[in-house]
Amino acid sequence: LVVTKANTLVEASYRLNVSEQRCIALLAGQIHPDDEDFKGYRFRASDLQALVESHNKDEHARLKDLAEGLMKKTLKLRRPEGGWLLVNWVSSAEYFPGEGEVELCFDPKLLPYMLQLKERFTSYKLASIIKLRSRYSVRLYELLKQYESLGARSFTLAELREILQLRDNE
Repeated sequence: LVVTKANTLVEASYRLNVSEQRCIALLAGQIHPDDEDFKGYRFRASDLQALVESHNKDEHARLKDLAEGLMKKTLKLRRPEGGWLLVNWVSSAEYFPGEGEVELCFDPKLLPYMLQLKERFTSYKLASIIKLRSRYSVRLYELLKQYESLGARSFTLAELREILQLRDNE
């Protein structure tokens, strides 16, 4: 699967654990270039299990934890005109026990950052981040992938701390 996000989304300020980042990437990889709206993206529970790092052995509880975590997580997008947008990653999450499937829906406010992208976007293969073990390594991969064609990227320490939402003691 190929994950594609607007550069504004790549540079957004948010804090997801590695499992949540993998899940968002899997969701983004389900979007087709010609999609005009988000759908409910369904996954077999067993497919998501491979992405979720958890000490909880109950697969249903792990999925519930993942879904609840994504429902609570916000991201801050900087607007070109100087404003900002605070939005949750997903607007709904639903588990279908008889089918062993989970359906996640991106928040509609993310449409311009994930659909019909013609310019200023970053794409990478989902497989590129699956083996990364840290929330920071996934974020850094995306931020560097964005500038891959230039061969270099620089940040001020303050910019990087804001993007990664590092706390004062981190």
